[in-house]
Amino acid sequence: MRRIYNNVIIKNFNSSSANYIRTIQCAIEAVNYLFNIDIDSFLARYNKVLYIIKREISTHHISALTKENNMNSVYIYLYNNSFNGNNNFFKNANKNLFDSIVHEFGHVLDILSSFYLSCSLMQETNSYYINTEYFPCGTGDYNGTTKLGHMNHYEDFAESFTVCVCGAEYEDMQGVYVNSFRKKTTKKIIRDFKYGKY
Repeated sequence: MRRIYNNVIIKNFNSSSANYIRTIQCAIEAVNYLFNIDIDSFLARYNKVLYIIKREISTHHISALTKENNMNSVYIYLYNNSFNGNNNFFKNANKNLFDSIVHEFGHVLDILSSFYLSCSLMQETNSYYINTEYFPCGTGDYNGTTKLGHMNHYEDFAESFTVCVCGAEYEDMQGVYVNSFRKKTTKKIIRDFKYGKY
């Protein structure tokens, strides 16, 4: 284990992973800069430690997974696909890792907000569920979000959050589907969360 910030610890990265560790740090810095926040301070405010864990488990479709494991810890598990994409689809491993980390940080902030962020985006965009199927609302080919954003409101928020940082190039140009209203709303609700206006 290695502590890269006061409240951020990485695990299972060996000495040959320096490039990946720097990419993770760059992703954190990009999120901090774009949203004018400090993720480490947010974690401290909510008395949480974030563990970023590299897993060698073979998965077919999952690049990463974020979950709250107990009252004081949030875990981001990075699977093989975070580094090379599904079936080595993404040739730029560092870019793919950067995008994956930013997406997972969207989930981390959502967890810290007790899911205020994803619920607010759903409400502000008039998105809704029928039974268990999520229907995002918005303009464009995918109703203002990405394909993954159609899964549920948690993914919708994380995708919108990621596109704010990574731009249209995110996930092989999936970023072009996130409309300007969703991006503007994402920034607004994060600002509200930052200042405790929720």
